[in-house]
Amino acid sequence: MRADFHLSELYEALEASRSGYYARQTRRAGPRSQQSQRVLGLMKAIYDHRHTRSYGSPRMTDGVRDLDLVYSKNRVARLLRGGCGRVRENLFGPRPTEPITPPAWEPWVPFSNGIERMGQTASRS
Repeated sequence: MRADFHLSELYEALEASRSGYYARQTRRAGPRSQQSQRVLGLMKAIYDHRHTRSYGSPRMTDGVRDLDLVYSKNRVARLLRGGCGRVRENLFGPRPTEPITPPAWEPWVPFSNGIERMGQTASRS
């Protein structure tokens, strides 16, 4: 976004000051954010170490607690969902952008027993 617009235009559009922008750029992350990053690193290590790689928040919470760290199931679930980055890769590929529907050129033909099948005609044997 910065490459497309001049910074003064961005300040004006966001109703922010120039000093506020630069203060935000140089500010360190807060203690909770730093702690979340450390826990996320541990969670990635737990995830990569296990052979199943099928960890939900309850199992990951137990794994974090095995390291003598106390975090709630909800916080671990939030980190797994991507609050601080993704731990798990998407195993099934991206979500489809268009609805999955049958092709329009293959008509639905009812069989005599009431079952419909695509691309087949009803016939009696």
